[in-house]
Amino acid sequence: MIGVLLLVSWNVASCNVQPVRLQQPTDTLRLYAVGDINLGRRLAKERLMEGDTLYSFLALRDSLAAADITFGNLESPIAPDPTAAPDSGGIFAAPPAAAAALARAGFDVVSTANNHAWDGGSDALEETMRQLTRAGVRFVGSGFGRDMAEQPVILERRGWRVAFFALTRAWNPAPYTFHSHAGSRYIAWGDTGRIYPAIREVKAKGRADLVVVSMHGGTEYVDTPPKHMQDLARGAVDAGADLVLAHHPHVLQPVVWYRHKPIV
Repeated sequence: MIGVLLLVSWNVASCNVQPVRLQQPTDTLRLYAVGDINLGRRLAKERLMEGDTLYSFLALRDSLAAADITFGNLESPIAPDPTAAPDSGGIFAAPPAAAAALARAGFDVVSTANNHAWDGGSDALEETMRQLTRAGVRFVGSGFGRDMAEQPVILERRGWRVAFFALTRAWNPAPYTFHSHAGSRYIAWGDTGRIYPAIREVKAKGRADLVVVSMHGGTEYVDTPPKHMQDLARGAVDAGADLVLAHHPHVLQPVVWYRHKPIV
């Protein structure tokens, strides 16, 4: 599965660039984003394991190639022969070739903070991060420890510095189990007491011209986000986020402008 393609462009007039920046970026930046990506199941067996790393994104290849930065939410851990964690509720697992598929399609950064991050347990999650790194695809929202998972990934393109944060409010088997779950040591949760100050710090120190926050959560197949996700998104903008990318429902939900910033 792959979510709807979002195309966003910025120029300097549409962003409040930090005053500590000596030279403002002048080029247009094209950021493309897709929603949930699952490179497991039949796709893994029938295509990726046979070496066809282009198949998954063939229909979008030309569109994705036009981006300066391409982002997606990776819902399938990447590891050779992973086994389902006892409490994962299932497994979306992709072979190592999936990392090459993402790189070949032009993905620069993916979120690994979602309810399927733990499908293969800690070993598969750690291997996912290694495979993505080998393929040259940055990941955000997971790490070898919670502190790393909550750190932003900053990319530089066309003179712009773009900071990505990623978090989840969905977890298998249930969100309320997250804080007592072993995965809480590896995955960034939607903890407002941690994410909002982190966004403010990036802005205050002038580390990025744009801040993008990826949020995973809500209710599947419902076309309106729940209030707690709306509040989380608006709070991220209040803290300094320039774009919020939300995913998990697998259906289109509204694009909302809040304080002149898009929540998608």
